[in-house]
Amino acid sequence: SHHHSICQFCEAVHTTLPYTLAVYLVRHLLSADATEGAVARATGGLVALWCLAQLFTSIPWGRVSDRVGRKPVIVVSALASAVSTVAFGGATSLKTAAVARFVGGALNATFVALKCVLAESCPPGAQAAPMSLLATGWGVGTLVGPALGGLSSPCGWWPARAAGARVCAPGTGLFVVRPFLPPAIVASTLSLLSIVAAVAWL
Repeated sequence: SHHHSICQFCEAVHTTLPYTLAVYLVRHLLSADATEGAVARATGGLVALWCLAQLFTSIPWGRVSDRVGRKPVIVVSALASAVSTVAFGGATSLKTAAVARFVGGALNATFVALKCVLAESCPPGAQAAPMSLLATGWGVGTLVGPALGGLSSPCGWWPARAAGARVCAPGTGLFVVRPFLPPAIVASTLSLLSIVAAVAWL
C-alpha cells in the first residue's frame, strides 16, 4: 500500500504546485498595466482548470481502466502530469499555461485508478489502513507541491551560485526567461516515482 501512496503523493504535488506560483506566473505573462483584478481572475481560473478538467474526465477514465487495466492508466496519468506541468511552468503565454493545465487535469486519472486497485486487492475489513495511507500520500503531496513554488526564479535568490550558470545568463538564460520552469521540472521528475511504483508494484 506504500506504493499506492507514492502515486497519490505525486498527483497531489502536480495538483497543488500552482497554488503558490500561479499568481506570479500570471503577472509575468500579463501586460505590465494589468490590474490586480485581472491578475486575480486569471490566477483563479488557471489554478481551477486542472480540477475542472477532471470533473469531466474522471468517469470516462474509470471506464477505460475497466477495459485496459489500472496500471496503464496510472502510467499514462503520471506521464501526462509530467509533460503538462513542464509546459505550464515554461509557458510564454497565458493561453499556453491554461491549455497545459487543462490537458494535464483531463489526462490525470491516478486517484480513480488507485481507489479501484485498493478496492480490488484488499479483502473486506482490511481496507482502512491502505486508504489511510492513500490519504497520507495526498496530504504530504499538498505540502510539497506549494513548497516547490519557492524554487521559482532561482537566478534571483541564489545569485552567487547562479552568476556563472548559462541558464541564468542575463536576458537570455533559460531560468531568466522562464523563471517558473525549475519547480515544474522538479515536480515532473517526481512523476518518475509514480511510474516506477506503478510498473514495479501494482
